[in-house]
Amino acid sequence: NSFCTLLGMPPKAARVPVGKSTGHARTNKAHKSFREVYDDTCRDKGVHPNSSFQRSLPDKKDIAFPGDVLDLTNNYVGDAGIVPVAAVLERCHNVKQVIVAKNGLRNKGIKSLCLALAKHPGVTSVDVSENYISHGAAAALESLLLENPRIVQIEFSDTKLDVAERLRLKELAANNAANRVTVSS
Repeated sequence: NSFCTLLGMPPKAARVPVGKSTGHARTNKAHKSFREVYDDTCRDKGVHPNSSFQRSLPDKKDIAFPGDVLDLTNNYVGDAGIVPVAAVLERCHNVKQVIVAKNGLRNKGIKSLCLALAKHPGVTSVDVSENYISHGAAAALESLLLENPRIVQIEFSDTKLDVAERLRLKELAANNAANRVTVSS
C-alpha cells in the first residue's frame, strides 16, 4: 500500500477492480437518449411520466431535442413532475424558450426548474404564467436571472407574485437584454 501511495494511487482496498463499476446502472446519463434520462429520473423520483412529454423525446442517444421550444402548457406536470423534465432540459442545449404555463407548479417546482436553467447555455425566455407561485418562486427566478444572463425574457401573468417582485424580475431581464446587446456589439 505504501508503494501505491508513492504512485499517487489509492490503497488496494479503495481501488475499483478493472472492468467493474461502482456506480448505479442509471447514473451515467451522458450516454443516454433524452427519453432514457426522463424515464430513469421519473423512476428514481417515483414520478409517473407525463406521456405527452415522453412521446416528444428522442429515444435514441445522440439525437437532438426536436426544436428550440419546450412548451408544456396545460400538461400539469406539477412540482414532482418538473424534476425529471428539468433533468432532460439540462441536456437540451438547443432549447431557447421554456414554457411551463398552467402546469400546477408551486414555488418548489419553480425552484427545481431554476436550478436546471441556471447554467443552461441556450435558454433566453421562460414563461411560468398561470401557476400558483409567490415569493419563494420570485426569489428563485431572481437568482436565475442574476446567474444566467442569457435569459432576457420572463413571463409570469396570473401568478401570486406581488408588484415589486414583478418589477424586479422585468428589470433583471431587461438588464440581461441590454448587456447582451452591449456584449455582442
